[in-house]
Order: sequence, then C-alpha cells, then structure tokens
Amino acid sequence: MPAYENGKDTYRRIIDAAKRLYYLKGPSKTTNAQIADEACIQLSSLTYYFKNKRELLRDVTHEIIHNLSSFAADISIEKSELTPIIYLLLLYFVLYTDSNHYRQFAEATKKYYIINDKKNHTHYVQLIKSLCDLAGYPIQGINTPIGIENIHTIIVNSSMVMLRSSHAGLINIDYKYIAKWNIDFVMWTLGIQNSDAVDAAFDEAVEIFEHADMSRYDLSFI
Repeated sequence: MPAYENGKDTYRRIIDAAKRLYYLKGPSKTTNAQIADEACIQLSSLTYYFKNKRELLRDVTHEIIHNLSSFAADISIEKSELTPIIYLLLLYFVLYTDSNHYRQFAEATKKYYIINDKKNHTHYVQLIKSLCDLAGYPIQGINTPIGIENIHTIIVNSSMVMLRSSHAGLINIDYKYIAKWNIDFVMWTLGIQNSDAVDAAFDEAVEIFEHADMSRYDLSFI
C-alpha cells in the first residue's frame, strides 16, 4: 500500500483504494462504503470529495487513461516517428491484455461516458478521427445519422458487446482479436469500408507491442 504523509492526503487514499477495488471486483460490485473502509477513512470523508459514485469513477478512469498513455509512450519510446493511430492502438492493446482492466474500463464507459460530455472521451474521438483520416474518410465528411456529437453512442455499444463477451469468458481470447473487432465495429458503424491503410497501421502497432517487454509493468496498479 502506498505511503501517505500523516494521513492528510485523503483524496489520494480514496483514489488508490478505489483503483484496487475496481480492479479486483469491478465498479458495479464496489460500494463507496467498501472504498472508504479500504482507504481507512470515514464514509463522510469520501462523500466530501465525491458527491456520488459516478464522480469517483470518473476520476479513477481518467487516471487510468493517463497512466495507460504513459505505458503506450514508454513501449514505443524507441520509435521516433510514431503516428497518432499507432500510439492510440498501443494504448488499447495495454488495456485489452488485462481482463480486469478491460472490465473496469467497459463498465466506466457504460456508467460514465454515456453522458454527453465530449471532453471526457478525448481518446475515443482521437481514435475514430485517426481511423477515418487513415481510411481517407475525414470525420467531417460523415453523412450518417451518427455524427461527432453522438460518438459516445458508438463506443458504448461497442464496449457493451465486449463486456458481455467478458462476462461470458470470451475476454481471454487474443487481445488482437478484441482490438480489431472494436476497430471494425467503429468503421462499420460510420459506414467506412475496410481500408488497407488501417490494416497496415494495426499490424505495425501489433509488431511494436509484441516486441515490448511487458514484464516490466505491474498492470494491476495502473
């Protein structure tokens, strides 16, 4: 357990406790009372910092995304010219290789990202924009009922299918299959035909990731 200065960093205690319990049990099966107990604080202290469970889930998820981004950057440190799409794919590869993290992230998508709050799914929007640009199908030119203002709907639908697969025990299938399925789902939803450029970028990201030394990382404490 991390060290805290004189017990004053209550916010940090809460976040660390929530990360541990969300990882082990998933957000839906973790109560704020359990988090307060894990953090060795009163429940009233937790509610002082977070009015509800969604606020806490938001902050934990944002921290995980930030840390995953650091992992992706570290994995690809030797490659000086890294395209945005390769970088984002590496981020999701790290996520998909740990079933507990994927479950946590998918549940957060369902419970938090489904609200229309664009600033909080930046990585999703970047991923979709990058896919569209790579396929020669700029996001601005999409003429389907689903525009950029509804992009979270695409991601929620995709994540929920994969979350159901997780509960069915299918999450242990190869991470490449899971990542490619999500990419294909997004492109299909937006009406984009399969693209050789997208496939090539995906293959390059896989090669970089599979040559990374993942043994250096303890993903359970992202």
